[in-house]
Amino acid sequence: MAVFKLNNIGSVGVIKDIPAHELPPEAFSEAINVRFRLQKAELFQGHEDVYNITVSAATATQAIIESPWYIQPIESGSVYYWLYAGKQNVHVATPESNSTNINKLDSTASATLLYSATPSIRWNGANLGGLAILNNSIDPPQVWPAVSLTTRLQDLQWDQSAGTTWLTRSAGAVTCAVFRTYGLILL
Repeated sequence: MAVFKLNNIGSVGVIKDIPAHELPPEAFSEAINVRFRLQKAELFQGHEDVYNITVSAATATQAIIESPWYIQPIESGSVYYWLYAGKQNVHVATPESNSTNINKLDSTASATLLYSATPSIRWNGANLGGLAILNNSIDPPQVWPAVSLTTRLQDLQWDQSAGTTWLTRSAGAVTCAVFRTYGLILL
């Protein structure tokens, strides 16, 4: 059996849709418990908790309100933020912080508003140029305008130049079933 040296072994990673005999030497047809990073293959170090939900003396209803139904990562510099949305609340956490509720505030900024997701109508979202867009198809779509543990969600503008929201459109209020991005276009 011939032995040869491979440089940049992690430069390609795993390719499963091409037969193994047709792959370049740096590519793998299968990999388990490894991650390809910095032109190398390394052991995968596992996972860590990204949120800390504590519900003391929780009833079943309270537990459902705080359980994550949708999770979305946002990267800012070297920090990963994890947005997670439940039945009525949206939280953000980093691996170094406890979770923080970022529900939007009412018009007087004195009370936190609750959202209206249900088991059959769940959250979805997108990342548009670093902005998190969250949607549950019942409430107006939400945007997280600044990546910060203290920034609250806001209603996504329908037409920013006219100051029109999803609820104040002249043609009537609308909602969106699902948001997706294609490049820098929100679909």
